[in-house]
Amino acid sequence: RVRAGALQVLKNVQSSGDSPDLSQAIKRMLATDKEASVRSAALDYLNSLGEAGVSVSDLEKSIQDPSYRVAAKSLKLLAKKDLDKALSLASELEEEARGSLITTIATLYGENGGAEKLPFFQKTMKSVTGFNEKYMMIQVFGAYLLNQDMATQERGLEDLKRISIEESAWFIRLSGIQVLSEMAFRHRESPQMLGKVSAILEEVRLKESNTKVLQLLGQ
Repeated sequence: RVRAGALQVLKNVQSSGDSPDLSQAIKRMLATDKEASVRSAALDYLNSLGEAGVSVSDLEKSIQDPSYRVAAKSLKLLAKKDLDKALSLASELEEEARGSLITTIATLYGENGGAEKLPFFQKTMKSVTGFNEKYMMIQVFGAYLLNQDMATQERGLEDLKRISIEESAWFIRLSGIQVLSEMAFRHRESPQMLGKVSAILEEVRLKESNTKVLQLLGQ
């Protein structure tokens, strides 16, 4: 904690010029320090230096960090520097990723993935266990779907229907309903798609018993 705090102080007071020796020392901390909090702080410090700080090569290495937090942060930074490489590494990591890393991968796919990433979302939404993580994953899935062609969106409707009806926590069901409602709005001038989404929302309404959810559904 002391080392991580010291790095935060350095980040806050650094001048426009940075010592190459200091940068190299901090890169060694990123690569070898035993504390994840220190490696995370080292990454923050190097990133604050701009182009003179953390490189694509550094990030490729730190993405393999055993801490999901450090790996996730590294992937976000790499996506800003080399999106194609970030997407490639994300596909290698997605099977074993958990926590903040799987959420970061999903966000990356949500913004940049194509139809080929639909199976990833379908699998991940079933495997995540934390309520907050699952809620966010569904929201990211919704953003992903709305970036896809009509055929891919239709393939995702059954997943949203399952979530909106079968999830045990009402606010997780609500997350699915929010996505469906947004899809209905986006397709308000596309009768065929609007009809499919509206039919699912009606089925959800008929099967729902929670008053908070029913209020959103207009009952």
